[in-house]
Amino acid sequence: MGSKAFEAEAIVSTLETIINGVKPKRAEAGETIEVRVGIKGYDPARDKRFRGEVTLPYPKRNEEKVLVLADIHLANALEGSDIPFISFDEYKGKTPEAKKRRRNLVKKYHSFISVPSLYKVFEPLIFTGKKKPVYMIKNVNEIKNYYEDVRRKVQLNLKADLLLGFSVGTTKMNPVEISQNVSTAMQALIGLLKKGMQNLKSVDIKSTQGKTIRYFPF
Repeated sequence: MGSKAFEAEAIVSTLETIINGVKPKRAEAGETIEVRVGIKGYDPARDKRFRGEVTLPYPKRNEEKVLVLADIHLANALEGSDIPFISFDEYKGKTPEAKKRRRNLVKKYHSFISVPSLYKVFEPLIFTGKKKPVYMIKNVNEIKNYYEDVRRKVQLNLKADLLLGFSVGTTKMNPVEISQNVSTAMQALIGLLKKGMQNLKSVDIKSTQGKTIRYFPF
């Protein structure tokens, strides 16, 4: 079976099954839909772990919480906008209280936008330990467009357990839109794998409280 399995049209019926399976109590609020991928044919100790990201065509959650952790240049670029941001210098400190403030802030958001000097204040482990991605912007003058892109980004990073998981939409969305998100993410992932589809062990799709559906292999 080739990568046609991950063309958007092929995925729609599975997503319809997931959406129709949401319990009535949760149907109005909706549930997040996630793809979980198992990788084979990699030795975490020997093979280089790939790191990638892809911007989906449609939103991946009902409310994607993205915070800009700004230096003075980013803060100036955001003045007058409705994009949420804080100055990361406000969180400086080595006391237990300062570290707790940083941890509590990170818990509240799905992802962050910042610049490399962030790590002079925030410990990288605060983000990686909680699987909270930080996207580094190169041109602060493009922050408004970049912010909208980050709301639709997913990271595709190979880890030691050879498992990846990412959100691709909600049960309130049209299944055709969700299928395009799944297809976009999976085609990007296949492109990162050293042997493409041959490195896919399993692909499961599920909603937050729904049953897991094994999509690949059939």
